[in-house]
Amino acid sequence: MSPVIAGMAGAEQKSFIMVREPGNGRRWTPEERTWGEFAPVTYLEGTGEFAGTRTLANYYLQTFTCKDGTPVFKAGDEIAGCEKNVGKGKIFLLGTFIGHNGTAYDTPGTLKLVDRFMQLADVKPQKIGELLVQKRIHGNKEAWIITNPTEADVSENIDITKMKNPEILIGNKLEIKNRMAKIKVKSLDIIVLVFGKS
Repeated sequence: MSPVIAGMAGAEQKSFIMVREPGNGRRWTPEERTWGEFAPVTYLEGTGEFAGTRTLANYYLQTFTCKDGTPVFKAGDEIAGCEKNVGKGKIFLLGTFIGHNGTAYDTPGTLKLVDRFMQLADVKPQKIGELLVQKRIHGNKEAWIITNPTEADVSENIDITKMKNPEILIGNKLEIKNRMAKIKVKSLDIIVLVFGKS
């Protein structure tokens, strides 16, 4: 562990061990070479401003002694995450990878945890209802890449009063009524909306 990062987070390493995957899986962990080399499947449980969140420990589990940092995650009785104010911001030191298991194991708690980090950093997603939006801007033109990350088809209405000549490059045509456009995006699909600024 980097002593600079540990110092910034007000923590000292207490222990470090590989951790098993759920169901004795082997998506990313090597074969155990000797008895006791791996900890059992472990969850980090949030405390303080992270209360109610949890995430699966992935690949390794690192525990800490918080010197002047504040514990924010525990693995059983051990501290597995610390935070500390640094300058105008905060540093968070977690004793595992988060999200490493995104497509390997269903752990919805990790998404809730990442949402909590974003809330604390005052980062808000660009969304239209359940649809995610990535905007590309060049001069007085915009392209919105609209993604449906859900399991169902989604329809949403958007206000187009400030859009000049809106059209869909990829996806179904817009249904426009009273300066509102209905966009339809199939499950796990995208559309691209382009327009000029009026």
